[in-house]
Formats: sequence, structure tokens, C-alpha cells
Amino acid sequence: MSTELEGVSGGGMRYYESSVTDIARKSAVIRNESASFERGVNNKWRDGAHLYFEAIGTLDESPGIRTRGERLEIFPTRKVAKIVNAVGGDDAPVWPMFDGYLVMLFVARSGSSFLSTELEKYYDIGKMSEHLNSSENIKKGITQKISQKRLAGQWFTFKAGIQGVVNAEASGLMDSALGRMHFLRLVRRDIIGQAISTVKARQTQQWHMNTEAVGEPNYSLAELEKAVAMIASGVEILRVYAARTGRPCRQVVYEDISNGSLGPALMACDEIGVPRRTGEILKQRSVERMSRDSTEDWNERFRREMGAETRNWILKYDEMLAT
Repeated sequence: MSTELEGVSGGGMRYYESSVTDIARKSAVIRNESASFERGVNNKWRDGAHLYFEAIGTLDESPGIRTRGERLEIFPTRKVAKIVNAVGGDDAPVWPMFDGYLVMLFVARSGSSFLSTELEKYYDIGKMSEHLNSSENIKKGITQKISQKRLAGQWFTFKAGIQGVVNAEASGLMDSALGRMHFLRLVRRDIIGQAISTVKARQTQQWHMNTEAVGEPNYSLAELEKAVAMIASGVEILRVYAARTGRPCRQVVYEDISNGSLGPALMACDEIGVPRRTGEILKQRSVERMSRDSTEDWNERFRREMGAETRNWILKYDEMLAT
């Protein structure tokens, strides 16, 4: 595993460290500083949560960028440092090698559970899930160990948001297998519906149908506006990240496949060479379709009440999907 982690920093500051462990330790200084100082250092990120609007479309997405540090510098510095510590940095157990890797990049409430179970039926990719979200399991080598025995097919696959991507980078998976990585970017055209779903799930802690809600959701203009900015920011960060890897990547829009027509997703996988399954189809995992209930009651109100900044985020998001 490479021991170089160059340039993991925020905006105005740049460190050149010998290992991911070093960068995590020294970034602890940033974690202890004030929010205003952090914004001055990491000037792409607003309150460490979502991008400043002006940063959208300005991040360098050159596919010539290959180093781990340059891939990671677009993520929040404090989050990277925390994850590096959590996965063990350069001391993380090594990953087994596979013929290829398929990574679904997504932001929460975009339909990833639905698409992942469908792709498992058509492609020799084993079980697609958020295998890399647990830093503790990676640090202990549990994920590495079971990936080969229980999770993979001809290819190893996982779906990931920012947490999963940084875990993959910090634990050395990307460095060891970047030349075999292939990406799908799953996005949802209806960002307002996605924001409503996100806020309701966060308030009730009911992220899946098989979990019990802890309470009733309450409409909050501020939460919805922040959710729109965070979704758009996450989509942009993952888009730029995929571009910086220089690896094959295709965008899939949830609304184009949610009616049962998987054509766009299957075409995307075929184009990047994901191996089709042969023989018996895997037993389908049970999964709920993305809930469409109880969104209209907030949707109309939010469209009336949202501020000019949020309207600009939505316009910018529409432009991003066309990129």
C-alpha cells in the first residue's frame, strides 16, 4: 500500500505527509479550531457540511489527477482525518484482489437499494451493499476477510456516499485496485422530493420500511433548504471524485429506471464491461421501493416558501445532471 498522502487539505492550506496516519494526527489541530477558522482554511465547505454555492463547477475534475491526496482534497478535511483514524490509516489490513470493481456512488434517498438489488440479478457482482461504511470492520479486517468469501462475484461491488468513498481511500483499497475500478453515479432528478424524504427520515430515524419511526416528522423550511444544498453538494463532490480517478463512469437517473425499465442502468453497466451473470440467478434480496407517500403535503409549501438561494441551488443541480 502506498504511504504517500499528498495534499489532503482545505483550500488555503496544504500538507505533504508521509502517511495517512500523519495527516490524521496533524489535522486534529483543525478539528479543534473555530468554525470561522475552518471556513478560512477549507474555503470550499460551508460549516463543514455542504459546499459554498460558488464552489459548484469550479473544482478541478481533471482525470490527470491520480494521487490519493488529490482525490481526497475535495472532501471535508475534518471528516477525512476522522475516518483515517477510524480505519487505521496505513496500518489497515490489506484488501484481496478481484477481476474488477463496481462502485455505485450515491447520495441518500436516491434509490440505491432498489438499483443494487436489480443489478445483482443481471451481473456477476455478488452482493452490492454499503460494505465500506463501517470503519471499525475495515480496521479489524472483517470487511476485507468476508469480501472474498461472501460478498463478491467475479467482481467486487459496493455502494458508497462520502463515508464509503473516504473509507475506501483511507484503507488503501483505491490505491491497490484503482486500475480495475468502474463507477456508476446514481442521481435523483427530483431533488425536492429527495430533500423531503431525507428530512423526514432524519427526523423519524426511519430510513427503511422495516424500522419503526421514533416520532412524527415536522415541516421545517430551514432543514429542507439545507438538505437541498447538501444533496447538490454531495452529487457534485462524487461527480468530481469519479472524474479525478480517471476511471470509466456512467450516470444513472433514478426516475429513468424506477418504473421497471432498467434499460439505462443495464446499458451503463454493459458499456463499462461489468460481467453478466451466467447460470442460476441469485435469490433476490427483499427491498422496499422508495416511498412516494407523504411528500406532496410538504412539496407545494416548500416550493412557495424556499428562498432565492435554494432556487439557485435547484437550478444549478439541474445543470449538474446534464454534465
